[in-house]
Parts: sequence; C-alpha cells; structure tokens
Amino acid sequence: MARTGELAPEFSSIEEWLGEQTNTLHYYEALRAVQGGSFQPERDTRPWLKFAFAAHHRQAQRVQRRYEWTVRLWNDLARLTEERGLAERTVSALYAAAVGELRRTTYQQDESLSRDQAIRDIQTLTRTGLLTAQGHATGRVYILAGIASEIAEAAAAAVRGPGRNPYS
Repeated sequence: MARTGELAPEFSSIEEWLGEQTNTLHYYEALRAVQGGSFQPERDTRPWLKFAFAAHHRQAQRVQRRYEWTVRLWNDLARLTEERGLAERTVSALYAAAVGELRRTTYQQDESLSRDQAIRDIQTLTRTGLLTAQGHATGRVYILAGIASEIAEAAAAAVRGPGRNPYS
C-alpha cells in the first residue's frame, strides 16, 4: 500500500482495529509465536504474516462499513429534510448530530452562516423533533431525536457486523 502512495492511516494502519482489547491480545500472541522470546531469523513468520494480513483486511472492512454508513445516513437524512421542506444545508447539522454532537458555532462555521441563520436552522430542527438540546449556554449541544435518530440507527444496523477473516 505504501508503494502505491496510500498512506492515509485509516487505510494503511491497523491501530484502530488493535485498539480493541481482544485484538491487542491476539497481536501479542502472534508476535510471541514468531519471536519466541528473542529474534531468530530462521523462525517461521507465517503466523505473524497471517495475523497482519487479516488485521489489515478487517480494518479495511471496518472502513468500508463506515463509508457505507456515512453514504446511507447522509442520503436518508437528505430525503428527510426534503420531505419536511427544510433547507438542504440542514443535512449537515443532522449529520453532525448523528456522528457525535452538533454545536451551533461549528454548524455556523461549516455552512458559512450568520449566527442568526444557524440559530434559526437549529431551532427549526429542534421544533420539528429532529434534534434535542443538551446542556446550557456555551456548553449546549444538540443530538438527534425522533425519526432522525431512527434513521441513524437503521443506517448503523444495515452495515453492522464483525467482518470476516479471509484467512480462517
């Protein structure tokens, strides 16, 4: 992958995948199997290579699922805003709420809106039951609510899965 210039960590690194405790344990098991306490060049490295290739494959599957989720979620939220007669730009507000939380200042900046425009959009989304506020004043954030939350859950369910190990 590096030879072809693909150095983006989400594609070339297995750090995220290794971050899960059981995967980290398997990593050390595979490493111990080939090292045997010290480096010996004549040792069989196939177990390590099998582990590393499977880890990269699983991470690639994870990135693929994340991509599919993003596309599905964005499209479904776009349909929802269109059906409700909301401004097209509000899709980005709903998407931000789906991936974590929406802040008025971030939405305002991302969409190049005035403060009042951002406030109006968020109030509209809240009033229509698509967002709910949490916190107060400068700490206020918005999360998905109602049908928008159901759409996000359906998108996640559609792409959920542990992936498969191509080497087992």
